[in-house]
Amino acid sequence: MKRVLSMMVLAMASGLATFPSERIWPRKRKPAQDSSASFVRMQEGKESRKMAISIYPVQIQVTMNAIQIHSEHSQMLPIYTRSGNFYMAVRLKKGVNWINGLPRGHYFINNRPITIN
Repeated sequence: MKRVLSMMVLAMASGLATFPSERIWPRKRKPAQDSSASFVRMQEGKESRKMAISIYPVQIQVTMNAIQIHSEHSQMLPIYTRSGNFYMAVRLKKGVNWINGLPRGHYFINNRPITIN
C-alpha cells in the first residue's frame, strides 16, 4: 500500500498525473439525429424517398424478362421497387451488362420506370 501511494505522489509531483479537478472531461454527446431524415422529403402531404442514381450515365433496354444495361464505367447501380423501397444493387462492368432473374413487376432503375413481364 505504501509503495502504491508513494508512486502516486511521485507521478503527481512530476506532472504525469493530474488531480481530478484538472481532468479534461469528454464533451457531452449530442443526441443522434435520424440519418434517414435528410433523405426523406414531404411532397403534397405524402412522404416520398429520394432514390440514389448511378454516378455515370447508363443506357437501359428491356427485353421480355431481362434488362440490358450499357455503361462506360464500372459502377454500382441501385434498383428500387415500385413503392420506392431499395431492392438490390447491381455491380456493373464497363460495357454491356445483363440483369436476369428479377421477379415480374415494376422497378425504378436510375429514376427510370422499368416493367418486367
